[in-house]
Amino acid sequence: MQQELVAVPSFWKVGDILKHIQNSELIPDEFYEVYIVNPKHKILGSVHLSQVVRSQHSTPLKAIMGKELKVIPATMDQEEVAHLFRKYNLVSAPVEDDSGRIIGMIMADDVVDVIDEEAERDILHLARVGESDLSAPFFETSSRRIGWLCVSLVNALMAAFVIDHYKGTIESKGSLAALMTVVAAMGGAAGTQVVAVTVRAYASRIFNTQSPWRALRKETFIGLANAVFFSIILSAIVLFWLGDVRVALILPAALVFNMCWASAGGVLFPMLVSRLGLDPAVSAGPLLAATSDVLGFAVFLGLASFFL
Repeated sequence: MQQELVAVPSFWKVGDILKHIQNSELIPDEFYEVYIVNPKHKILGSVHLSQVVRSQHSTPLKAIMGKELKVIPATMDQEEVAHLFRKYNLVSAPVEDDSGRIIGMIMADDVVDVIDEEAERDILHLARVGESDLSAPFFETSSRRIGWLCVSLVNALMAAFVIDHYKGTIESKGSLAALMTVVAAMGGAAGTQVVAVTVRAYASRIFNTQSPWRALRKETFIGLANAVFFSIILSAIVLFWLGDVRVALILPAALVFNMCWASAGGVLFPMLVSRLGLDPAVSAGPLLAATSDVLGFAVFLGLASFFL
């Protein structure tokens, strides 16, 4: 917030504003709106500077004053302020204290810096690192990353348990060991795409009480369509490579299940994490990776052990 602004009484005319701008030494270097206030400095409305320049000097401010303006409380979080500017395409907005008195204004160029900072923080969270990792002490950085590496370790151990459970099936047909990685990798890739889109939607406040469920249906059907497309390609590759019709059917079935689940989970996990009061950018990715890998291996190897 910058404290310099142009606030004038409601009984002024356009000529009074122009004289005030020309003669006052307290006018900010850049401003786009003139705020109309009452004797207690509470905001009544605003007039765009371009409208002031185009109006006759004798025009009362009340005749051209706009009353519908977005006023920002001084205690509002900077991320919420950025959301308001983005949602309503604001160029500037007044700031008021708890008593409703105007105390400053926020310009769009300041909000751009906030948006960049928040976007950078979310990107770092997706990678499970912090912006201070390069400058933080050795042990502090190491301990901070250990938590997320532990999540990855648990995920790997669960996947290893599933593989060990079906080791007899893998030993009987060695090609399954190569093909099962395709199922897990495609599910993980599909889920990562959806998580990125969903986290961005939460950061932009696009979701309301109903749109997450519409997004869930949409992403699930997109995952199904993509899975069918790649299943056709993989079936042809398996038939040409192995000449085994059963494997050429089992692999697409597991792929369809895992990509549909990953697409749905890419919406569900950010929803769940957000409702628990946690940051979806930090927690949703590891949870989805754990389930898509384990379920991908389990479904593929389970179908293989049943039909082969």
